[in-house]
Amino acid sequence: MKSKAKLILCMIALFIISSGMIYFEVDLESTLATINVRIEKDSDDIWRVRDLNGTSRGTIEATANDQVQWQNRSDGEVIFSFSEDVDAYFEYQPGMFSDGRSQTVRQNGNLSLVIKEDAPKGVLIYEVYVRSEDRYVQGNSAPRMIIQ
Repeated sequence: MKSKAKLILCMIALFIISSGMIYFEVDLESTLATINVRIEKDSDDIWRVRDLNGTSRGTIEATANDQVQWQNRSDGEVIFSFSEDVDAYFEYQPGMFSDGRSQTVRQNGNLSLVIKEDAPKGVLIYEVYVRSEDRYVQGNSAPRMIIQ
């Protein structure tokens, strides 16, 4: 008798949960992708932009409303410097990018930027300087972002 009651309760719970999912609506037009990457050193002692699987992401491809989040995995601060004024490309927290192009990120900190709806399309070059090692992040060339 107890197992029959448990089975009925499980079926009712499953029905309630699944019926709620049927009416859940998502506006895919306003949903943004989150691109998570890390600033970290590889086995060859080279600092790189890498995805969460460890694959080099020297080129990040993004579109309007995508959120790009870099995590600093160095033993100190890193400094991001973009080749163009970031106000044309990104939405970000107030108080950042006081000079319009560069931002310091503390150890284990993140830099999170959202691509503006009207961001210029094309290539945006940026540099990441690892202060504790007096070196720049590299891949086959300087990191870049392609905004589509």
